[in-house]
Amino acid sequence: AAAVGPAVAAAVGPAVAAAVGPAVAAAVGPAVAAAVGPAVAAAMLPFQHQLAALEPRLANSHCIHDADPIEPVPYAGAAIPAIYPANRAELGDLLAPSVDVLCAYYGIPTAGVPLLVRRNRVRVKMGIPPPSYRH
Repeated sequence: AAAVGPAVAAAVGPAVAAAVGPAVAAAVGPAVAAAVGPAVAAAMLPFQHQLAALEPRLANSHCIHDADPIEPVPYAGAAIPAIYPANRAELGDLLAPSVDVLCAYYGIPTAGVPLLVRRNRVRVKMGIPPPSYRH
């Protein structure tokens, strides 16, 4: 949010100055930026969360062997669960309660969903290729 305010001011300032003149813009521009900045920051938050997940998901897209490390993929700004698997083998060995923790973290429904399907959905959220995928 702190970084958005100056960006909004830089974007809004010239438009306000062109619309109302430099004297009014000097008085009104900061107020407009202050009013619009928090809304823009709130609107940008989901995109920031998606961007934060891109790099680890890209790294995980090369995770094809059991010993390959898994990069934790953040979700919605929440803390990474302590049971996050370190590699592909650990993901495959997770028991139902741990898979359910990861499902809850990633917002994946669990009611009536078989363990294998829940684990697969977590794998997809992490950006890990399917087990049959080999280079």
